[in-house]
Parts: sequence; C-alpha cells; structure tokens
Amino acid sequence: MHRIKQTILKNKLSFSLLIVYFIGLTNALNIAADGVLFDMFAMQTKKFFTDIELWRVFTFSFFSDSIEGFALFLFAFVFISNKIEQFLGNKIYPLFIILITFLTGTITTVFLVKENVSFGGLEGTSFFLITSYILFSKNNFIRNNNLSLRISMAISFLLWFGIKIYIATEYGFISIVPSFLMSFCGILIGTLMYLQICYIVRKRSKVNKNKTRKNKIRHNADFIGYSIYTNPNFKKQFFEKFEENYRIIKEKIEMKTNENVIANSLTDEEKLDQILDKINLVGQSNLTKQELEFLNDYSNKLQYKK
Repeated sequence: MHRIKQTILKNKLSFSLLIVYFIGLTNALNIAADGVLFDMFAMQTKKFFTDIELWRVFTFSFFSDSIEGFALFLFAFVFISNKIEQFLGNKIYPLFIILITFLTGTITTVFLVKENVSFGGLEGTSFFLITSYILFSKNNFIRNNNLSLRISMAISFLLWFGIKIYIATEYGFISIVPSFLMSFCGILIGTLMYLQICYIVRKRSKVNKNKTRKNKIRHNADFIGYSIYTNPNFKKQFFEKFEENYRIIKEKIEMKTNENVIANSLTDEEKLDQILDKINLVGQSNLTKQELEFLNDYSNKLQYKK
C-alpha cells in the first residue's frame, strides 16, 4: 500500500511540493536581498504591536531565520507532508496547513507580547506534521514500514534540538523561545487533531458495522431467493401461487447481476480510487478480503513494471 501511494504521488504535483518550491524561492530571494525581505515580512513583536504591522502574522512563515529550522521544514514537507496530505485529502489539507501555520504564529506572538523578538519559518507546522505522522502510523491510519524514514526523523529532531541548545548558550535563551513555542503549538495541535479523527473513525466504524450486519442479512436473503429460482420444480409452483414474489426475486437477481457487471467494468485505477477513498473514511482495517487482494496484486504489477 505504501508503494502504491508513492507511485500515485509521483504522478501529481501535490500541495506539499508546491509549498517546498514556494518557501525555497522566498528564502533564496531573501538571501539574495541580504535579509531585507525577512526584516520586512517576518514576525517582529515590537513592530507588530507598536507600529501595527499586522501583515506579519500572515507572512512570517515565508522566511526562515535559522538553518536548522529550514532543514527541518524541508525534511517534514518532502518526506512526511505528502503522506499526511494523502490521508487527509488534497482538498482539505491546504486549509489545515494555512490554519495551523496561522495559529502557531499567532499564539507565539501573543505569548511574546512583552519581548522584542523576531522569528519566521514553519517550525511549528513541521512539528505538527511529524507528530501527526507518528500518531497516525502508530494507529495504522498511515503505513509506517520505512525504517530509514523513522531513523531520519529521529536524527533530524536531535540535530535541530542540539543546534537550538547551542544557540541558547551563545546568544541567550530568549533567542530560541519563539522556535520552542511554535514547536509546542504544532505538537499540541497535531495531537488534538489525531484524537478528533480517532473519535470520528470510531463513530463511523460503529455505523458501518450496523450497516454491514443489515447487508449480510439482505445478501443471505438474495442468495436463498436465487437458489429457489434455479430449482425448476419449485420455480413452477412458486410462479403459479406467488407471482408477485417471483417477480420481486427476479428483479433482485437482475439488479445483483447488473451490479457485478458494473464492478467488473471498472478499470484498475477506478477501483484503486474507490479503495483509497474507503481507507480515508473508515481506515484500512475495514477493507474486504477482495479489496486487500486487489491492492496486493496492483502493488505487484507496479513493482514488476519498475
């Protein structure tokens, strides 16, 4: 399943990659301009509250003020963001990123209202993505079979944390407070979102289980009706005495046949889209045996083509 998602994402220019290109471009322009753009658009608490430069709460994320923060952003958005985007859906995911970035920046700014500090970048959003990925993969919402990714995640965090501690010893603790505040906000929001999604999935699973029980009863009734209909002796007697019931069973059989024809006429890509939509709604644990077999076969085909 992990390979299937990777293959699909390779064929699309996702929002995650657009963010990487955009932030990379803005920081390259800032370096070329010798930091002028950071001074104009990053969050500076004194100018924000005293000079009422309100745009900074929206533009602070475009420019990073540290190499370790930018490196963490690249890791999170290149290797993790696309997995979260695939899980949440490419329509709602951009809204999540924009809202979370705004919240982490706003909360950090409010907490530092009495301090004259400046900060920028997407460290808070990066930690949101890392937290979400760890929690979702732990609960099997997202497959986490890539050991190298987990090791890289741990190394990235340790390097980020080590550099921050070094900066604090050289330039004072206040210089790293904005980064730690944004990071804490990102972790907190990621945890709350995970708990909310778990609640929604459990609720939907209960509804789907009830529907499944009803469908099983109906399918069993259809099967019995089909067995009766194929019995020539019973067919004649049933038709003569219960013409209306005979017509109903015949319609059910024809309807079931049409559904099978439609299902068989779908392309592999259309079947894959339906299964991925189902995973997004109720989780992989609710897939049928046939759907799991199709995913394995599809994955093997892709691997063979490579």
